[in-house]
Amino acid sequence: MIRALIVLIIWLIIAGVVLWAARYIADALPLDPIIKRVINVVATVVAVIIVLIALLQLVGIIVPGVDLPKIG
Repeated sequence: MIRALIVLIIWLIIAGVVLWAARYIADALPLDPIIKRVINVVATVVAVIIVLIALLQLVGIIVPGVDLPKIG
């Protein structure tokens, strides 16, 4: 169980870094505000999906066709 929690924490960190990087890059580039908003929304949705899949796998629910790689 401890190993599963450590893997979950690692996936949360990965999702957070991906979300931060997408937002940072979108803010650094001279883009239209609508495009920046779309990038932020897409990055947030991807991060939330990663976190939900990791949580579902932690409690033992298997999402058909989706499997996060095991870390470690």
